[in-house]
Amino acid sequence: MHDMLTWLESRETEMLDLAQNWADMNTFSANHAGLDAFSQELIRAFTVFSLPVEMIPLPPYQYCDTNGELRQGMAAPALSLSQRPGAEHQILLVGHMDTVHPAQGAFQKCVRLDNGMIQGPGITDMKGGLVVMLFVLQALERCPWKDRIGWRVIINADEEIGSLSSGGLLTAAAAGCHLGLVFEPSLPNGDFVSARKASGNFTLVVRGKAAHAGRNPQEGRSAIDAAAAWITEVKTFFRDHDELTINMGQISGGTARNVVADLAVIRFNVRFHQREVQTYFEEQLPLINHRIAGEHRVKVELHGEFQAPAKPLTDDVRKLFGFLKEAGVAVGLDLNWHASGGVCDGNRLAAGGLPTIDTFGVQGGNIHSTEEYVVPESFVQRAKLGLTFIHMWYQAREKQSE
Repeated sequence: MHDMLTWLESRETEMLDLAQNWADMNTFSANHAGLDAFSQELIRAFTVFSLPVEMIPLPPYQYCDTNGELRQGMAAPALSLSQRPGAEHQILLVGHMDTVHPAQGAFQKCVRLDNGMIQGPGITDMKGGLVVMLFVLQALERCPWKDRIGWRVIINADEEIGSLSSGGLLTAAAAGCHLGLVFEPSLPNGDFVSARKASGNFTLVVRGKAAHAGRNPQEGRSAIDAAAAWITEVKTFFRDHDELTINMGQISGGTARNVVADLAVIRFNVRFHQREVQTYFEEQLPLINHRIAGEHRVKVELHGEFQAPAKPLTDDVRKLFGFLKEAGVAVGLDLNWHASGGVCDGNRLAAGGLPTIDTFGVQGGNIHSTEEYVVPESFVQRAKLGLTFIHMWYQAREKQSE
């Protein structure tokens, strides 16, 4: 292991250059041209393994437009490659190439900050994580015990919009593996995420009747008034359920100030840890919708679903974190982990029954903002940690099978 860790240390400049070059390429989830160009960059990078890289077309996903109409969207293809699929110990490594930074925005290029950090769009979430994944695998392929381990990489392009098209691919891939590693960024202090909440994204469409706000308002039925009443009732009804968080993310509707609004569209997110909370929410929300529709004489439609199931801290995952703690000590890191309300593709691997750690990426902060930054030293640190962790996990499985 010493030689492999030394090799990783020698690749720091290469890692940093690659991460900055990748972050300078815009890969907003809806920028299919940018995602296609970046896919080709990834394919070139992974040629180091002399393996075929498969581009996997994904099924369309459904979304609700600003007029409350259902539409179909298309995600860019996912990339996949496999090494030694017949080996006894199988690892699934997952990352995403899309970011939240639009192609038309001002935040497009990396810069080195005065404090030594590198600021750039998606450099932490998660171009840096993809670089760490690439170099962990290169180091693994230099190890004498590599033939006992098979691995598969899946890199999707729709994670930032909920993996609406790729979720099924990830869950299915999890079924044939023994360990899941997702290269989302660590917490800003370098700690890992353990348990994660479930998440669902929904759109409520309220349709009323337009009328002149001065001449005959009584003939109208305001969709906005009904939407406001719905938000108040939902927030009041579920306020005592600490386990359940409901965020009203966007609201739109109406046409002019002097017109009774005939349309309102509310986009909201729901999160929780326990499955019974989802059941309760799904039972009670239709009752609220029906009540608001009747009281305001409007039509209420609900679209959306729970895309990401909860990721609990199971006994198998606790065992993985034990290996992680040991691996951290071996490379000079004091590691801890915490539950999070955030969601990632680790939720989907866990839903497939795969014990998964999902914050093996770089250390940084301010992700999803124009101040996103990465800690340069974390590239080598996380790559060394990843390789050491895999080695400890492999040794434990070998010992168990004796």
